[in-house]
This record gives sequence, C-alpha cells and structure tokens, in this order.
Amino acid sequence: MTNKPANVQKIRFPNGTQHKRRFIGTRWMYLTLGFIIGLLTFWGGSALFSHRTQKATVAKTQTKQSPGTGKRGYNPYEGTRVSYPGRSIQYARSFNDKNALHLEAAGKVGLKTIPANREAVDDMRDRMVHIRDSRNYLIDPLTHSIPYLCTGAARELETIGEAWADLLERNNLPHYQFILTSVLRTQEDVQKLRKSGNVNAADQSAHCFGTTFDITYTRFEKAEKSDMYMVEDNLKLALAQVLLNEQRAGHIYVKYENKQACFHITSRL
Repeated sequence: MTNKPANVQKIRFPNGTQHKRRFIGTRWMYLTLGFIIGLLTFWGGSALFSHRTQKATVAKTQTKQSPGTGKRGYNPYEGTRVSYPGRSIQYARSFNDKNALHLEAAGKVGLKTIPANREAVDDMRDRMVHIRDSRNYLIDPLTHSIPYLCTGAARELETIGEAWADLLERNNLPHYQFILTSVLRTQEDVQKLRKSGNVNAADQSAHCFGTTFDITYTRFEKAEKSDMYMVEDNLKLALAQVLLNEQRAGHIYVKYENKQACFHITSRL
C-alpha cells in the first residue's frame, strides 16, 4: 500500500489591494457627489438671499420717495420709474430775470389800477379771467392771492400747460399736472404777506397786476393711472424746459425762487 499524501486544497484569500481600490473609488464618488450637491445648495441659497435683499431695498427706496397717495386715490410711485431725457439746466442762471423787468412788463400789459382788496377785484372781473383747475395744472389752496389773471397772462398759462402736456406725451412719459401756488395779489394781500415775514412780498409786486403766477417745482400731481411714474427732479427739469422755450421766445420773464421753491413767471403778452 502506497502512502501518498492527501491533496491539500488551497485556500485563496481575498485580494486586499483590490478591495482597497474599490473602497477608495467609492469614497471619491460620494465626495464628488456631495461637493456638487453642496455647491448647488449654496448657489440656490445665494440667489434667494439676493432676491429678498433686492425686494427689500426697492421697497425701502419707494417708501422714502413716495409722498403718499395722490388726490385721485392711487399711489403715483407704483410701477416703473421713468425719466425725462432732457439736458440739465442751471436754474438760477437760466431764470434770473430781475424784478424790475417783471414790473415793467406787468405795468405795460397788466391792470392799470392795483386792487386794494378782494372786494375791489369784483369791479375788475370783466378785464380778467378766473383761473380754475385744468387737465394740465391745479390751483393750490390760496391764502394770500386769488385765481385771476389778465387775458394775455391767462392765455400764456394755457400755452405753458399745453406745451408741458405735449412734451410729456412726445417722450412717452405719464401725464402730470403742475401746481400754481400764487396768482393775483391785492394790496391787502401784500401787506399780510409782509407781516408774515415773507421777504419776497415787496411793496410793488408783479402779482398785483394780474400778469404773474408762481408754479412750484417740488410738487406735481399724477393725472392718470399708469404703470410708470416720475420723481420731482425730472418733472422739474421737464417744466423748466417748457419755461425756457417760452422765455427765449420773448413771451415771459422767469425768476427762480429758491426759498419759495417756485418759478416766478410774468407774462409779457
């Protein structure tokens, strides 16, 4: 009997290197995937934060700019802000017609007798036009003047109003009304103004001749519902362009009143 050694079955142990490679490959795959997910999350969070910040900034800005709801019950600052594309104007230099020129024109084309008081104006109404709110302008509540102008000055006011409306329309801008803050003054009105401390209430004022009116450049009224709105600085520039054209045509004298925040206008017609 032959003694042969028994066949020993060889046991193959797992290849540690191969498993290690698989582990490293899987780990890098998950790390890469996690990095991509994190990056997308960061981008999404940043976009959301930026959007909310922008909305908050716009809301804050509109709150600062908005003077409140207009007379017709809607906020003129809702929607898209637009600007008048005109050139800037040096107001004080362009509108510096001296008081002597205003008085000279008023004496030529205005009332020959200055009304002493409101009662005296009644006797002159046939020579004047009663100014009322229109499509292009509004009359402020007047305390030291009354809404009357001589015929030539009334026509010039209408011309300014129509030119103003045309300028806004040609530039595809929303329609606004400018506001008159002072019109005809009696001698009694001038005395009251002087007592109140108004330095512009001279003994002789062109306002007393029915040729002169003041337009504020700090307030305007939006006259139509629109998705567009304008700020006062651009409306002031548009109005100034109209006045500059009329001044250059020899139709009016204009004084830029800084303290009273108005254009002081005297008709020469």
